[in-house]
Amino acid sequence: MLSQLGTGSTSKALLVSTDGGDYARRVFKVALNDAAARRLEREAQQLATLNDSHVARSSTSPSRPARRTPAAPSSASSRR
Repeated sequence: MLSQLGTGSTSKALLVSTDGGDYARRVFKVALNDAAARRLEREAQQLATLNDSHVARSSTSPSRPARRTPAAPSSASSRR
């Protein structure tokens, strides 16, 4: 994990890197509770139906490590 980007009503956004390079950065949204996990799952399903360059795409299906659901967009800019 590189940093915590913030916390919203349903999740924490974490900036992670798989190899330390700028192009391997990903943002993981980790649900704060079970109800939020269900909302993140629905969000991921909806994002999967969209094909627009202005909308983040999920690079993985939601999973539940430690009983929380991260949504993993395919890339993250270094800009905030």
